[in-house]
Amino acid sequence: MFVQMPYAFVPPPDINEPGLSAVIAEAPALNGTSGDFSEDKLLPNGLLKRRLSYCNYVWLDLWRMSRTASLVKPRFNTTSTADCPIEWITYTSTCNVGTRRLTQQLATHDIPLTVFGIGHRWRRQWGLRMRVLHDYLATIPAERLIIWSDADDVMLMPGVDIDHIIAAFNTLVRQRAGPLVFLAAEKACFPRGDWSRNYTDPADVAPGGKGPSPFKYLNAGLMIGQAGHIAEMLRLAYMGDCIDDQLQLTTAFLRPILWWQDLRTGRFRYALSTPPHSPGWEERNRARGIPAHARPLVGLDHWNDLLAALYDVRMRDLVVQADRGRIVVRATGGAPAIVHQNGDKLENSVLEQLAVVLGLPFDFSGVHNRQLELES
Repeated sequence: MFVQMPYAFVPPPDINEPGLSAVIAEAPALNGTSGDFSEDKLLPNGLLKRRLSYCNYVWLDLWRMSRTASLVKPRFNTTSTADCPIEWITYTSTCNVGTRRLTQQLATHDIPLTVFGIGHRWRRQWGLRMRVLHDYLATIPAERLIIWSDADDVMLMPGVDIDHIIAAFNTLVRQRAGPLVFLAAEKACFPRGDWSRNYTDPADVAPGGKGPSPFKYLNAGLMIGQAGHIAEMLRLAYMGDCIDDQLQLTTAFLRPILWWQDLRTGRFRYALSTPPHSPGWEERNRARGIPAHARPLVGLDHWNDLLAALYDVRMRDLVVQADRGRIVVRATGGAPAIVHQNGDKLENSVLEQLAVVLGLPFDFSGVHNRQLELES
């Protein structure tokens, strides 16, 4: 039985006003100056003014963009996944200590790695990563289990292997009885902090919930799911190359994206839902052919059963089991197999400190010569 999550969706200001239209225009080029997502400004009617190095100044109506920008529905390779049941994919334009560490870890565990972006100048096109991943997934078997992550700030726990990852993923899917793609959950609601009220409190997540958790919000730097399901998620979430990937995925997650199986053919179907509890949302979903038993495609690993995003997490918040090559997150009791340190590495170097304790290569510039915050 599917239990609808108790979303209380709050749209951007005045988004339902009649006649609201998006204005998408570019100002003069910035001549390669660096842009930053923190420079976004929320404007009336849900518009964002963003400074980007490659995309210049862009006015974005996220809701209209989600209806106009699109990716082609993928046609998947039907080759068997028996010889390659799992694949790790990342996008990076540089090769540093963190990237090499992840590469070495995956080679040790015989996990195939596919890398995009090497040799290309990084232009802060976060949405480009989504498009590249989507297009690649159409070339591989839809059933293959995919791990997508950032490159230089992600670590696989030394004490896990392919069998553990697959088993932990299958357990997540079974326990949550709905989502087929899981993303790491983090403590901060980024980049739209005002959307925090749209999220379900982890204590209210059902089925499969495990009580309160400080890891409430979506993080786009680490996800796992079968290739076919991730590709459809990206197709429905994609708004454009120049829009932050976390913003695109958050927008789609909160709609949410729904999936169901056609009762006649057994094929999977996917659609963006009308935002739950918005006026007439159930009737509008029915009019679009979405059945009542459709379930959210995307879930968050609030309890670190497999994934963890370490923003605002310190060494004192972890129990390090160096002899087993594992960690336990004190707040949830979860023992993640894969961790991603999103956020400012100058202010917090927990990933590099973990690397030191677990006997992995580490970057002294990440540690900043500070005393390790190890538990005695």
